Amino acid sequence: MENLDSEYNDLLKKFDTTISAVSALSHHSAGFPSASSRHYWASVLFTRLSAWGLSILQLLPRSRFSTIFLQNWDCSPMTSLARNFSECFIAYFYLAIEETSEEEWQCRWNIFNLHDCLRRRKMFEHLKTPSDELNEFAEQANEIKQHLKNNTFFSRISKEKQSRYLKAKDLYMDSQDAIMNRAGINSDAFRAFYILWSCHTHTFPMGFYKTGENNRGTGLENISDKRHMVVALDFCTDLAKKAARSHLVLFPHAARGLTSESKKSIFDE
Repeated sequence: MENLDSEYNDLLKKFDTTISAVSALSHHSAGFPSASSRHYWASVLFTRLSAWGLSILQLLPRSRFSTIFLQNWDCSPMTSLARNFSECFIAYFYLAIEETSEEEWQCRWNIFNLHDCLRRRKMFEHLKTPSDELNEFAEQANEIKQHLKNNTFFSRISKEKQSRYLKAKDLYMDSQDAIMNRAGINSDAFRAFYILWSCHTHTFPMGFYKTGENNRGTGLENISDKRHMVVALDFCTDLAKKAARSHLVLFPHAARGLTSESKKSIFDE
């Protein structure tokens, strides 16, 4: 327990320093005209990554945001956000960092646009929105579909996959694991963590079956929840570092906002 406690404190400090650096980078890369669409979405998604990181930090016991009167050791809230953080990293790498041809990038982006359009329509259908307003989404979706059909990269994809993208069944043209591998992240570790974190996000049985055992899941300090927090902190810190290094390639001028401690947190292994 003592070693785990020390590990938690060390990783909390590393995560705090790294997310502070990410926030500084985000702030100092704002306000400049985007050199390309990739630069624009890099700025947007890096901002989201920063926000997720700060949200995680605010939930962690002993962080600079917590108080001595409220130290909630339930891992579910922060591991659910760790899942969001990982998904944001995937989107950031896929849309902004990974090198692709212009045709492939346009294909990726329009699949995102179509997914967004059809999900919004589905949401408003459940809200009983008038049909004339829903028709606007249908018109927009048809326009995006036409862009995809005219895209040479999309035309080389199998008909089966094209159908799935046109129905917004899939958001990415690769699995999350494949994208993580290309980003230099161990996809086996990611998938294991993602399964665990999803159980907390969706209140699956694995997320609550052992509640109460040795104070697990009660909010009181315990070994199990603390261990899950340690794993999530370690993984998310690694993602934040990789994202920050990539961001500096796209926005080198943002480095002026980093302190020597921030630079060390990003580049030290």
